[in-house]
This record gives sequence, structure tokens and C-alpha cells, in this order.
Amino acid sequence: VNLSTTQVKFVLWSKLAIMGKGSFTKKGLDRLLALVGARVGKTISSMAISTECNFKLNVITSYVKTSFTSFINDTNAFEQFKDIVHITAGEKDWESKVKTALEEDKRVNVYLSLCPGKERQGKIDFIFGLPYRRFVIVDEADFGAHRKNQRVPLQNAIEGTNDVLFLMTGTDGDKAASNWKIDGTICITYEECLVNKKESFVLDNNGFRN
Repeated sequence: VNLSTTQVKFVLWSKLAIMGKGSFTKKGLDRLLALVGARVGKTISSMAISTECNFKLNVITSYVKTSFTSFINDTNAFEQFKDIVHITAGEKDWESKVKTALEEDKRVNVYLSLCPGKERQGKIDFIFGLPYRRFVIVDEADFGAHRKNQRVPLQNAIEGTNDVLFLMTGTDGDKAASNWKIDGTICITYEECLVNKKESFVLDNNGFRN
């Protein structure tokens, strides 16, 4: 089969989604580390998992605020995720927007900055007080989000819940997961990407490799 780079990525996204769904449906496996190479598509993979597992409320957290813009843009690029309502914690009337969207049975992505601030705990309390099971994504989990001041408030919020934690990183998985009780790891390496791409090469009618 001749696969383009985009198609190879789709295969990997699908694999991640299947692995994620399989892990979450097994009792106890709800704290996972996703160690996925850059440019493979961690954002789309996480949204595919959320879709497959029927999560209504996704909480995207990060210490890197710019990752939220990238997350929104990547998600909106796919028709499968166009129904998701994107709301940043702290924007005008964000609490009522979240409640309204959920009451209307819409899927919601709430973006929560882990940067310290006097309003951060209030945002966490509101989000984790909602009567929904949450898919909690920590983007760039090895960059700032692993530090005690950012990590502990989130750990306290998740502890004792049936929420799913999904630590995402493409670099230092040990740092990202060092202070979390992780049930398992989903890993897509660069080597695997190269193997998938290499195996997709075929000869065209003129004997050239595509």
C-alpha cells in the first residue's frame, strides 16, 4: 500500500486512539503517559481518544500558554472535531459558557493554564466541580507542568475521581511522569514512524519509488 505522510500519520493517530481506548476501558488504567514524537500528532490523537471514549468534557492544561492556540487550530482543521466548543478558563463569562455548552450536549474543550495566579485555584475548583467525567490532558507535560507548584493543584483535583489523566510529551517522558502514579505508557517512536513510512514505499509504473 502506498501511503502519503499524512496517511502514515493517520495510521499512527488511529493506533494511539485504539491503544488509549483499550487502556481506559480496562479497570484502573486511567493515568497514562503518551510519549509521542514531535510532528506525529499528539493533539489529534488525544482528540481521537476523547471521541472514541465519548468524553463530553476535555480539560487541556499546560504551563505553555501558546500550546492552546496550536491545540485549537489543529483540532479545528478536522471535520470530526468541528463540533467541539473551545473555551479558555478566564475569558469573559467562561463558566456560563461551559455550563451552557454541556447542557446543550456539546463537547467542550476547556483550556486551563497551570501558570501560578490568584485565580488559578478557583478555575480548577469550578472545572472539577462539574458533574462530568473529565479527560484531563497535560500538554508539554515535561515543560513546567511537572514542577510542584503547577503539578500539585492538578493532582489534588484529580485524586479520588474517575477522571482520566493523559500526560503528553514528545521529549522527556521520565520528567513528565516522575511525580505521577502512572498506570501505563502509550509510545510512538521516531523509529516506528520511519518503519511505517518505509514500508509504505512502492514502485510506480516507471519503477520510481513513491
